[in-house]
Amino acid sequence: MLKLILRKSSPIVSLISLAIIILFALLCFMGSQSFDTYILWTNIASLIWFCFSPWWLISKKESSTF
Repeated sequence: MLKLILRKSSPIVSLISLAIIILFALLCFMGSQSFDTYILWTNIASLIWFCFSPWWLISKKESSTF
């Protein structure tokens, strides 16, 4: 049940995280946000993206070749 919930919600969470990274990058380079704020939110959003992306990037039928 938890895997199903993660598979359904992971693409949405991952896309929101990527949108936050892009938004704060644009705000920083336009001069609206400080660089420290940009680094903080980029680190948080990157961590969330890396936690949720495997649930929707790795297909069920794909076998491990390691």
